[in-house]
Amino acid sequence: MSCAPRAVALAACVLASLACTNDPYPSADAGARVLYVPYPEAPKTLDPQVAYSVYDHEVLANVYETALEYHYLKRPYELIPGLVEAVPEPRARADGRVSYTFSLRRGVRFASDPCFALGAPGRTQRELVGSDLVFALQRIADAKVGSPVLVTFSKIVGLAEFGKRLAKLREEDPAFASLRIDAQYQRAGPIEGLVERGTHALEITLDAPYPQILYWFAMPFTAPVPWEAVAWYDGADGRDGFAEHAVGTGPFRIARYRKRSRIVLERNPDWYGAVHP
Repeated sequence: MSCAPRAVALAACVLASLACTNDPYPSADAGARVLYVPYPEAPKTLDPQVAYSVYDHEVLANVYETALEYHYLKRPYELIPGLVEAVPEPRARADGRVSYTFSLRRGVRFASDPCFALGAPGRTQRELVGSDLVFALQRIADAKVGSPVLVTFSKIVGLAEFGKRLAKLREEDPAFASLRIDAQYQRAGPIEGLVERGTHALEITLDAPYPQILYWFAMPFTAPVPWEAVAWYDGADGRDGFAEHAVGTGPFRIARYRKRSRIVLERNPDWYGAVHP
């Protein structure tokens, strides 16, 4: 008879140990393909033309894509096509300048987002085109964006001058400064060293040879962004700011962004590289 209380007590201890574990993850995710990654510091920004920290890039590298990428299994590292069909070759010009033609893959689409209704009512996404890469480079020249890599990209003919014209127009004309961002860039342009060749190709001309420029197109600073996202996510009327809302072409999209507590990425069902069963 004296053994019964012990047996009950032992059973209670076993049940308690099963109920209380050190597993910090939701039990509903036990059978799901979920990768949890802790981060010691919150991302500073999701704006690819500005982002510079490792923690920014841990998120951005999954949401945005770049024209070029690295083949990380080769040594030394080798550039391979990302959003482009082939790694551009330099073309020397008689005036000492050097040009590169970036031919974008066709069929690449931005992740679905309400911002695309700005371009056409009811639209939730669209295809990536050459003007999106132009827009990203224009943003680097825009002083209001505050990109840290302007000096490097000033090697593109006319890019720095575009930034100066843009700033002057905003200062001198309040009506100009109130225009939508794509309209501002259009009126401050064009940029001599950025010439669209059809809808999916862009010729970029440098004022002098600079072979390292291609490696910069494997960095998030040059990730194409849609003008619709920058125009829509302005922080007004309850909308996020663009620095808090990423809209890219990558394999993942942001499902939840509470940067100091929980960031959730989900698979982008429209990613061009996805393999569907």
